[in-house]
Amino acid sequence: MTNSMFKLILLSGLACFQASSQNANQSLTSTDGSSKMLAEFKKSYSRQVGASLKMLENAILKADDKTWTARINNMPFWQICYHVL
Repeated sequence: MTNSMFKLILLSGLACFQASSQNANQSLTSTDGSSKMLAEFKKSYSRQVGASLKMLENAILKADDKTWTARINNMPFWQICYHVL
C-alpha cells in the first residue's frame, strides 16, 4: 500500500469525525440536563478521537520508505496504521 492511499483513508476518516463533532456541538442547545451531559461527553470524546487521528496522521506523514515497511510485532508499519484506522 502506498503512503498516498493511507492519506486518502485518513482524510476520509477526518471528514467523518468533523461531521460528528459539529452534530455534538448543535445538541448543546438542548434545555434537558441529561442531553447537555451527553452532548458534553460527545464533544469531549470527539476531541480525543480527533487528537488520536492527528497523531496517527503525523506518524504516517513522517514515515519514510524504510519505516513504512519496517516490521513491528511481525506486522509491517503500514498494516498497523491500517488496523488503527
